[in-house]
Amino acid sequence: MPCSDGAIGPQENVSTGFNKRLERKTEVINGWTVQRPVYLSSKILHEPDVPLVFDVDGKVAVENGQLPYYSAPGITNDKAVDLFESGDFWFPAKRHTGQLNVAFVGGHVLASKEPVSEPFWRWGYLFQ
Repeated sequence: MPCSDGAIGPQENVSTGFNKRLERKTEVINGWTVQRPVYLSSKILHEPDVPLVFDVDGKVAVENGQLPYYSAPGITNDKAVDLFESGDFWFPAKRHTGQLNVAFVGGHVLASKEPVSEPFWRWGYLFQ
């Protein structure tokens, strides 16, 4: 059973989550905005600065009616419509001296007090 179907729980205690933009993408089809699954391939390895997994607050996710396993900040992406812009899927946990720990596709791990503002962290990356 995948974690999104309840294999990991209780949900309030989930402490790490994956980048939701690598799980779902937004597409406009016949004027309708819809979410579609993302099917990653080895091409993602050419994007080392894309956040992959990071600290989340499962309790906040559940309080907001979301599953804690996938999270994404509500940033505006000028290149595409993005259903995550609302911020509903963003529930970071800055447990480490007020910083968010983030592991990236390239294998490196960094921490920041303002993770969405970091200039080279590609939160808005959309896998094509």
